[in-house]
Amino acid sequence: RTGDTVPVWVDTRGQVVTAPSSGADVLQHAVTIGVCAAACAGGVVFLGHTLARRIALRHRLAEWERAWARTGPRWTQPRA
Repeated sequence: RTGDTVPVWVDTRGQVVTAPSSGADVLQHAVTIGVCAAACAGGVVFLGHTLARRIALRHRLAEWERAWARTGPRWTQPRA
């Protein structure tokens, strides 16, 4: 309407820009970024743990194979 006040935001060059974010918007973005960062950190820890377990399992099974290669022939020989 004629005579109404309309807030207009401008930057340092005088260009019209959108209004700054409200406190609620800033809080929502901060919480979202925090949750995403925590989820990513948890994923990195989970993947590291999974990788370490797989490597340990591979070494343990290789040791089992070496031990069985030494022990197996004695167990499978026919007894007189």
